[in-house]
Amino acid sequence: MEKFIQEFRKVARECRYEEKALVEKFKRRINRVIRRKLIKVEKPPTSIEQWYEHATNLDRYWRKSQKKKERKAEVRDRDKQTWGAIKEGLDHDYLCLRCSLGDKKYNRY
Repeated sequence: MEKFIQEFRKVARECRYEEKALVEKFKRRINRVIRRKLIKVEKPPTSIEQWYEHATNLDRYWRKSQKKKERKAEVRDRDKQTWGAIKEGLDHDYLCLRCSLGDKKYNRY
């Protein structure tokens, strides 16, 4: 988002739009989800600077939450793999124990 805003500011300076027109252009160009969230807040941004700031904050928050989700998924996958290996070992140990008990049971006589 920061890179987009830098480019938008550059173009805005060259075009010399009025504040209201800049806000409308910016709203149309940003991600639809971010735009909807900013419009639905209790006090939506009114100036172009507020739009820049709020859009950047929402984008950062979204990226952080995505990283957290990715990390949780990685941990979950790693745990599944670990549990699978442990379970295989337990199954093997159980079968070996059962076989050895069975052998003793049948070889007692």
